[in-house]
Order: sequence, then structure tokens, then C-alpha cells
Amino acid sequence: MQSLRDRIPNFGIWVSFRLRGEYDVAADATSDTVGIVGLGAMGFCYARLLREAGHRVVGYDTSPENMERAVRIGVEPCASPRDLATQADFALTALPSAAALRAVCEGPDGIAA
Repeated sequence: MQSLRDRIPNFGIWVSFRLRGEYDVAADATSDTVGIVGLGAMGFCYARLLREAGHRVVGYDTSPENMERAVRIGVEPCASPRDLATQADFALTALPSAAALRAVCEGPDGIAA
């Protein structure tokens, strides 16, 4: 049987985590601000669906073209992953590799910086 990675060669690295506060199922989920790092094909779809559901979405991507496309659907641009972490309640990543994820999380302007 083929693994998922073999069947989908561009399988990205994604992670999501809560940046602050306790999760409360009874609370209105649309009040949360969601941050997305990586606004390529997968991240853009996340952003679009979250915006359609009424969430405030902030985003970061190293590609100016990806950022421009996301801004057109209402994503608020961030200067860095660190900037995103200061504005978001949740963060999602949609990145092409483990190295990119490590840089986003642990780099000098990373989420954990």
C-alpha cells in the first residue's frame, strides 16, 4: 500500500496550535483571530474558508504574490511569524518542509521568538 506521501508528492507540513487563552467550546468561535503562516495553495484555502466562516484572519508568507492574493480576500498581512503570533489566538502553518516549519517556529522572527 502506498503511503500518503507517495500518493501526494507535494504533501506539506502543517501544524496548528493555540497561542493564548483556554479553548472554550461554548464561546463564539468566530471571535477568535486565526493566523496562517504559508499562504500558498493549502494556506490560501484555509484562509478563504475561515474568512467565509466569519473569522478574522491574519497571515504571513515570504511570497509577495501569495500575500497580495490573500489580502484581496480579507486576510490582514503580518510582517513576520512573530508579528502574527502577537495578533492571533490560533496559528496554522501550511509549509513545504520541516526546515521551513523550524524556521517559522524557532527563527529570530519566529512564532516562538
